Amino acid sequence: MEETKRIVSLEHEVSYWPNEGILIREEKNYSVRRFNYASEDGKGLYLLRYLPKKKAMREPVVGLHGIAQRAESLDFLASYLACHGIEFFSLELRGRKGPQNDGWHLGHYWHYDLPKGIAVAKKISKEQKIFGLGFS
Repeated sequence: MEETKRIVSLEHEVSYWPNEGILIREEKNYSVRRFNYASEDGKGLYLLRYLPKKKAMREPVVGLHGIAQRAESLDFLASYLACHGIEFFSLELRGRKGPQNDGWHLGHYWHYDLPKGIAVAKKISKEQKIFGLGFS
């Protein structure tokens, strides 16, 4: 219980745009970190960064989940790519199961969440060119 409180407290302390993100998982070939940010209309979102220890490709891949899924839904694919040297960002976009989905409609996904999530991924990776991978 005490450890859970500390994680919540740490998340609050680092708030948005922590320099290194919050470490979620450390694997042999890659790590997973969470970065919190605000969408274009001010809603709290996050992305997961799967960063390989040795990159085989400069440009990262940004994964876009369907409206009934979460960023964690892409974990198997993201882990596989990261093991093979490809940086992967899994964006948490609002949807039926997303955070703060009161009054949500598809326009929020396209006009607020998606552009900001891609901009955040570019800023974190320091790359201007990224590849998108989406499914529903």
